[in-house]
Amino acid sequence: YVRILKPDLRIDELLRVFRSLSMVVGVRYHSLLLSLATGRPFIALNYAQKGHSLTKRLDYHEWSLDAESVCTEDLIQLVDRAWIHRVQPAEFSRAKADSLRGLAQSTQRIFSEFLHRRVLCS
Repeated sequence: YVRILKPDLRIDELLRVFRSLSMVVGVRYHSLLLSLATGRPFIALNYAQKGHSLTKRLDYHEWSLDAESVCTEDLIQLVDRAWIHRVQPAEFSRAKADSLRGLAQSTQRIFSEFLHRRVLCS
């Protein structure tokens, strides 16, 4: 079945919901990140540069489509294929989660250093 999430869920609620899903068809960038963080198999429907950049960085082209040019039949075929082989994207998500966690931590460190320098410069 399809589940559409309320926009005001806290992060712990979102993570709980994502962990309960069998597979995600994500359009928004953060739905893809939450899928990766919880090890859920996902299909990326990329419509913005952030989604394209993420799936390119992850080499996730097999499980992603361009939302601007996708037709219904292509999406249905990809969902069917992803469901049959859902272990592959799930394993991929779990494997990439660690490297993305490291990237997020380094980004946080860089941002914290930037803020510290800004405060010192003011």
